[in-house]
Amino acid sequence: MLHKIILFNYEPIILKPKEDPLAALINYMEKHHLDLDKLQEIASKNLALKKSVNDIAIKMKYIASHCNFSIEALSEYNYTIAKLFFLLSQIYVATESKEELIDKAFQAIEISRWDMKKIKSNKFQLAQINELEGNICYKYYQLGKENKLHAAATSFHFAGNDYKDIKEYLLSAKCYERAAELKIKLNLRSDILENYEAAAESYRAANFPKKAQECIKKANAYDPKVRLPN
Repeated sequence: MLHKIILFNYEPIILKPKEDPLAALINYMEKHHLDLDKLQEIASKNLALKKSVNDIAIKMKYIASHCNFSIEALSEYNYTIAKLFFLLSQIYVATESKEELIDKAFQAIEISRWDMKKIKSNKFQLAQINELEGNICYKYYQLGKENKLHAAATSFHFAGNDYKDIKEYLLSAKCYERAAELKIKLNLRSDILENYEAAAESYRAANFPKKAQECIKKANAYDPKVRLPN
């Protein structure tokens, strides 16, 4: 019920002169306890809320359109903008607008990746960038761009490697597992087994032995001739 009140009683977003649009949007979301992931989940379960969620997305899209990503900006700023556009695409209703938002997200994440190489920043952020790029490319695939599926799988695999290098094993395992799932769609047998094995290894390191075993079972179910170590 609280979510309903929040969704149906939000104030307009008004930009003040010279106000940073990204900061304004983040402040607005914090003030109204708006989480785009949660909004998407709520809307998917309650058809009556879809229009209200879309209205919020329209207002946020207006603010987002004033956010300028550039190579001069910090990679964190570009990454945040990329994530914002991606999350907006998740709750925006019109298909043509979804693609527009994904295009913006992809541009921002690519600039962020280039910036990361330039400034040699921390590997955790590079892992986040790879993971977000995987989600963006998969969204392209869902919108009909089949050539983006391989890019999505590759980005998740790289994210798995990056998270593993800094011992974020649970995040690493989830990315490897996602890569394996997409490789199944591509029917790339060796890559499927490689990613499931890497996921199992990371799950073990994160002390999730049951999840590790599930990955082994999935690999063996896909190709019963192969027996990965338990």
